[in-house]
Amino acid sequence: MKNTFTYVTPAIRLLALLTVLLLSTPSLQAQNRTVSGKVVSGEENTPLPGVNVILKGSTLGTVTNAEGEYRLQLPDGDGILSFSFIGYISQEIEVGNQSTINVTLSEDARQLSEVVVTGLYHADQA
Repeated sequence: MKNTFTYVTPAIRLLALLTVLLLSTPSLQAQNRTVSGKVVSGEENTPLPGVNVILKGSTLGTVTNAEGEYRLQLPDGDGILSFSFIGYISQEIEVGNQSTINVTLSEDARQLSEVVVTGLYHADQA
């Protein structure tokens, strides 16, 4: 009886393992998507620049531009976007499968009454 056992060298095993890993890597990478929108004030319907837009429970976030627009890359899956701005009531909106989320923030009269304005006056005496 003839021995037909073929010895597989460690180099061939390593090459086969690397091939499998390289071919399966794209399916293991997280998929991203873009969510964008506009944030306006509720009373005047004007754009709000500088609004914080953050994915709740993460460090992903951005700030609205001068036109109140934002664009954010998010990982696939469910998430909640938090919109906050000084003097306005914060909002949290579930992203779901939405790619555009427009938000209207209402003024928070309680926060506005707590704002303290300070100034410094200096006059030269002649």
